[in-house]
Amino acid sequence: MTKLCPRGKAAAKRKFAVYPSAYANAYASKICAGKIKDPSGVKRKDFRGPKPSKASGGRVGFKDGSRCFNKGLDNIKNKNFKITVNGKNIEFIDPMYRNSKAVGLNRLQKSFKFGDDVLKLKTISFDPEYKMDNLSNWDREKGKPKFKPSCSGLYLRLGSRYINTGDTVFPHFRWMGIMSKYRYELELPTRLLEDFGVQVNKSARIDFVADDPLMQDFYNKINEMTNEFVNRYNDLRGKTQAKELLENIEKLNKKLNEIISDPGRIKPLVNTPGVLEESLIETREFNGRDPEGNGV
Repeated sequence: MTKLCPRGKAAAKRKFAVYPSAYANAYASKICAGKIKDPSGVKRKDFRGPKPSKASGGRVGFKDGSRCFNKGLDNIKNKNFKITVNGKNIEFIDPMYRNSKAVGLNRLQKSFKFGDDVLKLKTISFDPEYKMDNLSNWDREKGKPKFKPSCSGLYLRLGSRYINTGDTVFPHFRWMGIMSKYRYELELPTRLLEDFGVQVNKSARIDFVADDPLMQDFYNKINEMTNEFVNRYNDLRGKTQAKELLENIEKLNKKLNEIISDPGRIKPLVNTPGVLEESLIETREFNGRDPEGNGV
């Protein structure tokens, strides 16, 4: 993580009543980066970016692995190919299913303002019709495909590495079960990590502050996009359930028609989901022994 330069800190303390704060840190960072002038009129770059840190394992995005290793995993023929750092395996994942064209994947992207920056928030959701067999190893448990709550939520990406992988993080939105099929991805520039609330430690924890003015448009987009997902999913689920019900009724009719095959009986027809209009309707045929029709 890049530390703020003394000149930027001093300028921020003079300009803002509250220091440190998100706005004050953003202002100091721009002075240190030479993007704006300090109060004395000096515009100079005081740091050269973050120092390289020791790698200690992690996860690398599937598609974006090409940025680090010159070739993506698609081009690697040896399926036993592994990368280890400090004795830990690097796990290649693609939680956003970028290369998948499976039916039932829904993608959405919206922009939000973060100070003077405009960032893109990407989402992917899995519709009710999505076939579980299409899930990757990332979405499996004990070898079986499964939408795990821990894999839903915010994926925070820093270049080719995810520093947060879902973890059921939906900032300022109440959790619901169907949200296990919903996830966001945000690619964050290194210079904005601290302002965004990322605590640079072993867990890369994110602190979301409800009244942080810098984060309000981000929170609004999270709420807007998640509400759209919930409404859309419930609508699609209702249609899927109605379709399944009709299919089950058709199977029931077929089975009944196989059982009820005696001459003189009218086979039942089901026209309304969930309703058998008639049970067994019996007809009697005149055979000459009872002209009054009172029975055989």
